[in-house]
Amino acid sequence: MPLTFPRLLAAAALLLSTTLAAAQTTLPVPLSLQKTYAQGTRAQNGQPGPKYWQNTADYDINVSFDPKTRLVAGTVTISYVNNSPDSLQHLWFKLYPNLYQKGAPAPAPLSPRTFTTE
Repeated sequence: MPLTFPRLLAAAALLLSTTLAAAQTTLPVPLSLQKTYAQGTRAQNGQPGPKYWQNTADYDINVSFDPKTRLVAGTVTISYVNNSPDSLQHLWFKLYPNLYQKGAPAPAPLSPRTFTTE
């Protein structure tokens, strides 16, 4: 069976179409992202979805420092807004009083030069 131009053209078109179909393979989407799409908190283009929410907090911090005594004193007012659909029974704060005093708990190792002696 001689190879004619129409048959050669058909074979090339078939080869090209299978190559293009293979190039259109979609990437796997992690389960955690699939859940956000289903819940409506994230859109597939990466933008926030219709059920996306974000809590906010505004801080008003007043601090005084006395260089002679090296004492720091202050107050803070935190205005927290819960935009989530869940009611929050508790808010947890991590405070680090006297962080740079020897023996105080620290979130990470600190250089000995950062500690105060008083």
